[in-house]
Amino acid sequence: MAGKYKAEYEFYPAEDKYEGDCHRYTGSDHGGLSGSDMTSVDLRQDPYQRQKYSATFSFSTGADKRALRQENVIGLLEGNAGVTDAKVNSHGNASGFSVTVEGIGQKDLMRLAVALTHEAPKGPRGDAFHYPVLDADVAGQIIGAELDRLKISPVEAGLVSITTDTMTQERAKLYGLEKPVSYVDADFAGYPTSPVISLKENGVFAQLEGKAAMQVETRLDLRSGAAPKVLDALQSAGLRAERSKDGQYITVSAPADSVADAFKSKGLIAPAVGDAIKSAAEAAHPGQQKINMQIDAASPLQAKVSAAVPAKLSV
Repeated sequence: MAGKYKAEYEFYPAEDKYEGDCHRYTGSDHGGLSGSDMTSVDLRQDPYQRQKYSATFSFSTGADKRALRQENVIGLLEGNAGVTDAKVNSHGNASGFSVTVEGIGQKDLMRLAVALTHEAPKGPRGDAFHYPVLDADVAGQIIGAELDRLKISPVEAGLVSITTDTMTQERAKLYGLEKPVSYVDADFAGYPTSPVISLKENGVFAQLEGKAAMQVETRLDLRSGAAPKVLDALQSAGLRAERSKDGQYITVSAPADSVADAFKSKGLIAPAVGDAIKSAAEAAHPGQQKINMQIDAASPLQAKVSAAVPAKLSV
């Protein structure tokens, strides 16, 4: 059940030179971290190579389900995070087990936590799966605490990627544009607290004051159940948004920087993520929201003389 489990952070400094610091997450009120019996997550420093750490995920699973749970955790770490050398430690019939990944950097704990939040294929046929053992909101709590502790953004942590794609000079000339248009994409696949999986800009060819112009819009691929709060954020910011018939995505008549501001104002993404998207969009197409508004103010039937152009127009 989402919201049932809460992660609490504890720090245990090394007591001597033969130990490393330990950063630990446990469930509040001794309630555990997940419905799959996860009890704690440890990030422990190597005392001899202090830039190296090990991550340990502990479970209280009973003997009757232990082998299956162990297989599931190993499968999630391998399938979703590429870990092939995780070690299983048995704690006896009464006290569960743990899985440890060694030789990682501090930032990797967030990546491993995310790996445990979504299913991974099991076997070559692709018709069976290893199932999640950690809720996305709990992983998000761990991620938030780690970002604060390390003083880095989700982008710096590698959880969110932002890229800019620019159409070719030939394509710009074909559409009668004075210069190529650039578009911004953001991938949130590694950041489970985001309400969208991805953000992708596209262009709609239009006429403005007798010249060719491009109106930039943004497609948002939604996480399950996120549509109401995403639409609320966009509408509160005065942005036009339309949800697809299948409910999987929303198209916004605005560039990514306007969308990022709307999300930030409602607390849907971390401020650092919103600022990074806004900087990329402003660099890609400065003043684009004003251009969009000018096109909208023109006669819609005359201004937009074609359907949405091919994605990115870069080929």
